[in-house]
Amino acid sequence: MDASLSGPRGLYAPLPTATSIRVIELHPLQDDSTPINCTLHLTNLERETLDFQALSYTWGDPLYRYWFDREKHTTWVRDVPIDKLCINQDDVQERNTQVGLMAQIYSKASLVISWLGPADKDSDQAIPLMQRLNKLQCFDDMQGHQQCSNYSDFMERTLSEDDTTEIDSIPKEQYEKLTRFLARQYFFRCWVLQEIMLARRICMLCGTEIVDFSDLQRIALLVAWIKKHHLHYPIGQALDLPIKPNRNFDHEKAILELFQDRWRLLYKTEVQEQKLPFTFEQLLTLARMSGCANPKDKIFALLGIVPRGAFGISVDYNKTTEQVYSEAIRRLIQETKNLNCLSWVTDRSLRKFPNSPTWVGEFDDKAEQSELAFASVGYNATSGSMLDVMDIGSESHSALRVQGVEIGRIVELAEPWDWHGGRLKFDPQWVTLTLNLPKVSRPTGKPRGETLVTTLVANHVDHLPLERQPNMDHFKYVVRRLTCAAVVRYLHYLFYYSDRAKSEVAYKDKALPFFRDLDMLSEGDNTGFITSSAEVRQAEQQSCTCKANLSFVDISSASPPRPPPDSECPYVADFNRPNPHSHPYRTSISDRIARLGAAPSDADIKRDWRDHNFGRAANRHGQFRRLARTNNGYLGLVSTSCEIGDAMWLLQGANVPYVLRETGKLAGSEATGSVWEVVGDAYVHGIMQGEVWEDAKDQLVDIELV
Repeated sequence: MDASLSGPRGLYAPLPTATSIRVIELHPLQDDSTPINCTLHLTNLERETLDFQALSYTWGDPLYRYWFDREKHTTWVRDVPIDKLCINQDDVQERNTQVGLMAQIYSKASLVISWLGPADKDSDQAIPLMQRLNKLQCFDDMQGHQQCSNYSDFMERTLSEDDTTEIDSIPKEQYEKLTRFLARQYFFRCWVLQEIMLARRICMLCGTEIVDFSDLQRIALLVAWIKKHHLHYPIGQALDLPIKPNRNFDHEKAILELFQDRWRLLYKTEVQEQKLPFTFEQLLTLARMSGCANPKDKIFALLGIVPRGAFGISVDYNKTTEQVYSEAIRRLIQETKNLNCLSWVTDRSLRKFPNSPTWVGEFDDKAEQSELAFASVGYNATSGSMLDVMDIGSESHSALRVQGVEIGRIVELAEPWDWHGGRLKFDPQWVTLTLNLPKVSRPTGKPRGETLVTTLVANHVDHLPLERQPNMDHFKYVVRRLTCAAVVRYLHYLFYYSDRAKSEVAYKDKALPFFRDLDMLSEGDNTGFITSSAEVRQAEQQSCTCKANLSFVDISSASPPRPPPDSECPYVADFNRPNPHSHPYRTSISDRIARLGAAPSDADIKRDWRDHNFGRAANRHGQFRRLARTNNGYLGLVSTSCEIGDAMWLLQGANVPYVLRETGKLAGSEATGSVWEVVGDAYVHGIMQGEVWEDAKDQLVDIELV
């Protein structure tokens, strides 16, 4: 590299003006063995005759030889600002200034080259598949800048029979390759959001292949539609592969959001020109979809999309990550006048910055734990109350002042949930915990069995509350059938695989109390949600091929003999899989349970994808959560890290309740409140739609979250 710009400190001399930038001139390659040579130059963003190209790439070395394949691409990449090389990374003040110029750099570049990364076995099949799918008739009339937030409506209106035939004819293995391609890190790097949104022209490269920018949008739209409406088909399952540890993140929807935000900037109306293109809440939503090497860039990378100083936050790498995130959350609360962002607070075992104030949530929406305040069913525990933003405090980045009312203390906790894919797990402690509730739940007046079922899924199945599920009789039947399969699976675990199975303690000493409790709960519940020991026995007969008859125990019988497990039994096969957390939609043991007692109709129960939604919902909402009972008879779904004695609160401006842990009293002679840590959000049955808020809001007290 040419060292003509070197100063006394080495390669980098101080930049002469506030709008000066460095660019790299890349010299042509003679052959594949030639090292990449480049020269560092100065230029100024205020020049009228700027001519440079910008690179948009993911983490790692951007200087891949693929960019410069002259046989495929006739345009030679010459003057390029590459931040890792053109910015003095050791000079914090220069970094602050240059980051503030990134928006100008990408908006003034003649071309932004988006480097998706080198080709691999997935992209080799995914890119031709994208080109093939983009020839579907449904895309013929779709304009390049068309926003398709309602992708379901668009696809339903335009998808032809020929399109459906073409989609179905493609092997599912190719769709799996496409899924992995859409999950490339490039699309979720925080700087890429700004770079793509501001670019005048974009050329996307993967290895030596050009990926059409608009084609990518159409593919993301198609994938989102298939996953929503055809998840139970092999194609839908292939597109729903658990690419990353998080199982709930939809990569195609994140890509659609990126495209729609770009069009929002490029095609603003005259009225929109007078307004900020994004609210701070929208920017943080984008930030949480993205990743970056420096966590502060979650905030700083997106500030260039709006006018400088628009949100009162400036780029300053001297601040700690905790300070940057605290300022961002406080600014968000001031803008929205609500506390819904407290649902970003995840279980303590998942927190990436444990030294942050507990009210500062994760800036990553790929966390395993569901965020209840943003659920599509629309919880409204405080009846739409708003915050007085003048009272939240600002003198300390670590403290947040709020008002609320305590609604109960946790006195009993079940074991933490663990992932069971699409299957429903079962914990006998749920039954004993529910039996400790009043027979009629407060304030709903519903039987406690229904309270248990509703709480397990946070009253949210397939975007609807339980009371609005279609064909309620069949839905209740499905819940019992899934529960039976989960109970029989638990009995297999207890008999063959648990520590108790290897001990001298009789199996029946554990199983009998459980069956008594289950029947007690079932007999006291007339809603049809709770199964009985008789139905469990019937389910075992229909679905299990082992000889142990695990559900046929009584007080007068000896514990069943211990015949070896049958390897053909689906429950045994389930436990013996190399990865018990593999894709959840491949098989369903509950489908073997054809009928339980009196089914809703005489027709054969056909396999319906909706039949599995209850198990999926329970696993989605149960991740890193556990059931909890309060001292005053509420049942809730809370974070795993909750403890006995933690308090459930309704906070003014919050859609859902929160579990708080008291740490002390407010300082000062006139202070009367207390200091609390945020443990996490909660579903508390009977208060999620404002049932108790009208009375509780007259008892609000000041507290401080730290």
